[in-house]
Amino acid sequence: EDDLENAVAYFTTYLAMKARLTADLQKFDVSHTGSLSRDELAEYLRYLSDGGTVTDAELDMVFRESDVLQDGKIHQPELLKALSVWYLYLEQPSSSDSCLCS
Repeated sequence: EDDLENAVAYFTTYLAMKARLTADLQKFDVSHTGSLSRDELAEYLRYLSDGGTVTDAELDMVFRESDVLQDGKIHQPELLKALSVWYLYLEQPSSSDSCLCS
């Protein structure tokens, strides 16, 4: 039951943010593939951080958590997950001091 509720909540949020996600994908998909590569995701995360630094460990964490299809790309529906993972990470106390060891 929780899985269904989570899926419905995720889909509802995705629909509400679809216009923003579409615009963000178009802006950062410089290779015009319809998805974000690891490097393009790094640029997107820097944008979300007002130009702040994104470490390789942080990028790896967001990519790993967001690449639901596990195809090495972040597609538009996965972009919502990336956005959520990144903002949740930034909101953690002393997230810059956290170890992102896997």
